[in-house]
Amino acid sequence: MNGSHAAYIFAAYAIAVAVVAILTGSIMLEHRALKRDLAKFPAREGGEE
Repeated sequence: MNGSHAAYIFAAYAIAVAVVAILTGSIMLEHRALKRDLAKFPAREGGEE
């Protein structure tokens, strides 16, 4: 494999990993915020419908 191609491939993988990490982190933060907000509401009587 040519050296210039290896740098391009490495950069592409690094960007993909960074994007997935950012998306995962934002989903986790949003999940925590939603759980915190939902905990403020009282539980329903009678279970799920």
